[in-house]
Amino acid sequence: MKFCFISEPEKTIFSKSNYFGPDMYFKSIKQTVSRLIKSNYYRNAFTLISGSVIAQAFLVVITPILSRIFTPEDFGLYASFLAVTGILSIVATLRYELAILLPKKDKEAGQIFLLASFISLVIGLITLLIVPMVKDMPWVQELTKIDSGIIFFLVPAGIVLYDLTKTSSYLANRNKHYKWLSYGRISGSVTTGGLGIVLGLLGWSAAGLVVGKVIGWIAESMVFLFPSRKAIANVIPKTRWNNLRTLAARYRNFPKYSTPEGLLNTGFKQMPILLLTAWFSIDMAGYYSVAFMLLSKPLGMVSAAFGQVFFQQGASLDREDQGSLRKLFKDNLIFLFFLAVIPCILIAIFAPPLFTFILGDNWEMTGIFVRWLMPFSFITFLKGPFSAMVDIKNKIGQNVFFEIGFFIISILAFYIGFVKNDALLGVQCFSFGCTLLGIFQLRWFYALTKVESRW
Repeated sequence: MKFCFISEPEKTIFSKSNYFGPDMYFKSIKQTVSRLIKSNYYRNAFTLISGSVIAQAFLVVITPILSRIFTPEDFGLYASFLAVTGILSIVATLRYELAILLPKKDKEAGQIFLLASFISLVIGLITLLIVPMVKDMPWVQELTKIDSGIIFFLVPAGIVLYDLTKTSSYLANRNKHYKWLSYGRISGSVTTGGLGIVLGLLGWSAAGLVVGKVIGWIAESMVFLFPSRKAIANVIPKTRWNNLRTLAARYRNFPKYSTPEGLLNTGFKQMPILLLTAWFSIDMAGYYSVAFMLLSKPLGMVSAAFGQVFFQQGASLDREDQGSLRKLFKDNLIFLFFLAVIPCILIAIFAPPLFTFILGDNWEMTGIFVRWLMPFSFITFLKGPFSAMVDIKNKIGQNVFFEIGFFIISILAFYIGFVKNDALLGVQCFSFGCTLLGIFQLRWFYALTKVESRW
């Protein structure tokens, strides 16, 4: 099988004349790393990745400890909290944080940060007032199985703090504070995991995992914001309501299109947790949540690191050179494919015995879920960085159709499993359907490199 692609030989990552095989794979990776390490773009990406690797290595090391302190039910309740918080956090900023990278003036970017943070705080306070009225409702209990008042009342705080990590990471990315983004991810991971272990040993159940996560968000966002603290302090007194209203109107497509898109995207990712909880058991939700975490976190954080740098560089190239933007897309895609394909295949083959050994005898189902989720995780890893094309090209409205498709697939897949009383069948259908649609979406992202931006 011959591997080739459409780029000038001296500018491509891999040679057109080589045949694909183990020797080519490792040789190509070595040559690619050697060449790209000299590029500022990839140095920035690798800076972010190094923080992600350390953060995820810490989580991998402590996961066997956590799995022996907490039960699958505890992880299921923790996953329910993250699902509810993740979905509501999309509404809480109206997705204005995505606009932080777009203005030419740093002052306007700082004001967008303040706008997104203010909206999130207001939504968080409203949620705090609503929680006592809904937490005991039968449908809420059926969908989340959360029976702890502590966890419910941490949802509003979780919304605000999770949004703060997102908005502050976009601000740090705009200002090219890549080392601080790396430090922030490490601090968040260490705080979350360390507190989880301590609170678990003290006898806390699922609430220990939740409290650790909430405090981890605080640590992460504070590190992200640290290098920008003076700039934010200078922007605050210069900001007026008229400035915020003007910016809110200018970037109104984010709440108009990206908020529904974000709800659908987050909804389809969190829907398996909620449906496994409601239709099967909280234990099944726990198995799935650990499987998804162990797959999505390492792959997702590497993908997100490339995505943040791609967004910043891609937005600049979009204004200057469409040809370079297309080349940047192709080079990244090829590099990410060869970086992940062999490890993903090996993990899929050995997942059940590997994860049973790592997590303990009670967690065999997690390894089985990992095996079947791998194709979906791989295609998500590949397309993740390039979702920025939607915002760069202002194609948020069109991308909603893909998100609707993912959302429908997630519901239909687990409904099939529910009808057959087979949770694994639901996971298999979910992974297969989302993988196919993800391939089509990735192809569309590339097609956008040839489309004129309409901002």
